[in-house]
Amino acid sequence: MNGSLRKELSWPSNAGIVAAWPMISTGHKILNAKFNNSFTWADSIAIAGAAGVEKAGGPAISVGLGRPDSVGADPRVGLATEPLLGINLTGDEAVAAWAQFGQSPETLATLMGGHSIGRSALTPLQGPLGPPSFTNYFYKAVLEQKCSFAVDNALASQPQTAPVVRAYAADQALFFEEFSKHYRAMTWWGVAGGDPGAYLG
Repeated sequence: MNGSLRKELSWPSNAGIVAAWPMISTGHKILNAKFNNSFTWADSIAIAGAAGVEKAGGPAISVGLGRPDSVGADPRVGLATEPLLGINLTGDEAVAAWAQFGQSPETLATLMGGHSIGRSALTPLQGPLGPPSFTNYFYKAVLEQKCSFAVDNALASQPQTAPVVRAYAADQALFFEEFSKHYRAMTWWGVAGGDPGAYLG
């Protein structure tokens, strides 16, 4: 995470973040005014994501500070030319896509749990949203093949992600613990030296 999102709000794949961006931007300015410009954009975006999870009933996630900001948009713009890129991937294709960035099937299956909130896995692409609730219900829906996105349902049959799905569906506390670890680690991807307090179980 390098703060490049602030340069990528026009990308179709980031359409869902546009409405929330004013709150993130305002929070960034308030934090820096109060704490002597200690927060990079990358830090503020990481904090905003963690705060959204906690607000929706998920775990409190400590993300740390010190991520550097990029000066421009991510050069891999081709990965974000479609608003729903990747929703029809098979499980094997999703695992291979994450492996290109050095990420494991466990990390893929864990962070996909973020689809439990927002208009994504558990809600129609059109129509009203219910109250957001961050729980392990996503994994139960995956097992029952009730998700809106094919790639989410595919987690149940992919050999490397299926055990993770079953474990989280049976144990919300385990999901919360592991999501916290993997989310924090994700926010330090690509940072030289990594997370100074890194942990990834």
